Amino acid sequence: MPTGFRCRRSLAAALLLLASACVDRNPLSPERALPAPEPLATIQCQVTVATGRMSCSAPATASSSEGARFDRILGGQDQYLKLASSGTSYDAGTQILSSTVTLQNLLARSMGTHDGVTVEGVEVFFHVEPIVTGGTGSVSVANPDGTGTFTSGSQPYFLYNQILAPYEISSGKVWQFSVTSTVETFSFTLLISAPLPSNDIGGTQLLDAVWQGGVDSLWTRPQNWVYNAVPDSNSIVSIPAVATDSVAKMPKLTGDVVIAALHVGTGSTLSLEGHTLTSLGTVDAIGAINGGTVRMTGAGALLQGSVNALVLTGGSTTLQGATKATGAVSIQDAPLNLNGKALSISVP
Repeated sequence: MPTGFRCRRSLAAALLLLASACVDRNPLSPERALPAPEPLATIQCQVTVATGRMSCSAPATASSSEGARFDRILGGQDQYLKLASSGTSYDAGTQILSSTVTLQNLLARSMGTHDGVTVEGVEVFFHVEPIVTGGTGSVSVANPDGTGTFTSGSQPYFLYNQILAPYEISSGKVWQFSVTSTVETFSFTLLISAPLPSNDIGGTQLLDAVWQGGVDSLWTRPQNWVYNAVPDSNSIVSIPAVATDSVAKMPKLTGDVVIAALHVGTGSTLSLEGHTLTSLGTVDAIGAINGGTVRMTGAGALLQGSVNALVLTGGSTTLQGATKATGAVSIQDAPLNLNGKALSISVP
């Protein structure tokens, strides 16, 4: 991958690397402000080498975005996209700290491409490179895919060289840091550069149907949705992860519904109230879907998380994470690819 300035339309978002063995352990709560250009937002991450643990501060507004070359400047860990890690460990012999990092697209459109076909990929830049905050010694990014100009010159980055459909999780990439044995803690700050299809220009919404529960728990009340429109079969639905100032009212169905795709964020729930939710595409239920049936009919759909009863019919589904069903599972002429992930079924 060549180094230097990369001139392209991009989505920029400040994200934290979660140094944990589980994708959803201690995620940063999402921002509630929905998509509009805003000042450059950052998250500072602190790594404890001995335990492989990381804690991160709340987003802070950068004093200047001078030098940043992109059209959209957005924050949004667990709102617009999600960066997470697993298998974090330190080898005292080689003095290398390693972690396998994935990136999930939470937008209502693909990322990593301008035309929907050509792969340009998603770059994770080090806005502030690793610095020692405890102990003595040095730390640096050991295996970047390249360096380039994002907010300043010669910033290392990792490239996820693929197109990510809505709610799709990237392949895992091993990040390595050279860390001398006397370093106890270090920190760094990340920014994401992701091209979007060229027709997504100007004020086009990056998210589609987003739950906010401003009135009550009724799915059918328009005022409970950010854009005051109840989802239909064309809607890519997002129920954001629970935030520190979250609305306590989680959505409940009052009848059967059909949607295009669904994301239920960390700590959030969707109660089906005995009804059936049909998804024509992906179901990403990192929170929980309970009290009814999820019916998936789409070809090439992705699934992970917690559901009640599950029916797969007329399409094909691939697990992209561990999946738990607390009700009956029915597979009707619809191939299911476990993809090396765990599917557990627990029927009362």
